[in-house]
Amino acid sequence: MRILLWLAAPLAVTVLAMVWATVAGRRRVRPPDDEQAQQRMAVALTKPMPRTVRPATARIPDRPGGIAVRPSQRRPARAPEQIGPDPDEPLGRR
Repeated sequence: MRILLWLAAPLAVTVLAMVWATVAGRRRVRPPDDEQAQQRMAVALTKPMPRTVRPATARIPDRPGGIAVRPSQRRPARAPEQIGPDPDEPLGRR
């Protein structure tokens, strides 16, 4: 039982936070204000609508798969005296 004693304080704080959120988030009793809502709706409906739609910008699609791939780079040209098998290239790939 002593082992669970450390759990008492966090449990109490959690319960208090839940009670506070319930009380603070409950709906308030407000008288309905239909007249103001109708006026706001009338103003919104009388606003002029945009005549043209802006074109959507072309988006470059991302690479699927979620793997980061570096763009390939060209190897620097080798001098004529270095012509021969590439030491970096694995054998059998010619």
